[in-house]
Amino acid sequence: MQPTPRVDRSAAVMAAVLAAIAAAALWQSREFSPFAAIFPRAVGSALLLCSLLSLWRTLRGRAAPAESIDRGGAMRSAMLVLVLLLWVAMLDTAGFALASWVGFFVLTLLANRDPLRPGRVVVFAVGALACVLLLQLLFQRGLDVRLPAGVLLPKLFG
Repeated sequence: MQPTPRVDRSAAVMAAVLAAIAAAALWQSREFSPFAAIFPRAVGSALLLCSLLSLWRTLRGRAAPAESIDRGGAMRSAMLVLVLLLWVAMLDTAGFALASWVGFFVLTLLANRDPLRPGRVVVFAVGALACVLLLQLLFQRGLDVRLPAGVLLPKLFG
């Protein structure tokens, strides 16, 4: 007789929470126009599928056991979540372009595990700026999505 596989409860709870977030995104997207709903439906569907698959594997005991995170990794993860929350909080005041550049740049610095040299920081800053401006252009010109202009630089990025 085989022993019953041990279920990782925290992984199961996280998968269920992500599935609920995905379901909420899909539910909310029904009020969007067909064109505007493409992105939230694609991401919501992918997230729902992956989280349900993860939940199923976890409950069956097939998922790889979660490794504990060392103190530095836990701190880095907490800082990443904090930066994401601050990024969202800055959107109305700073606007999409400035808030996204700062948020993307800081996330890049936090996620980087190699020693930071001045040249690398400059490359990260320029790369983040290029990505944000490209996204701004894509959303505003290509998809006709109105992004927050903010009160700091409304004429420049509005």
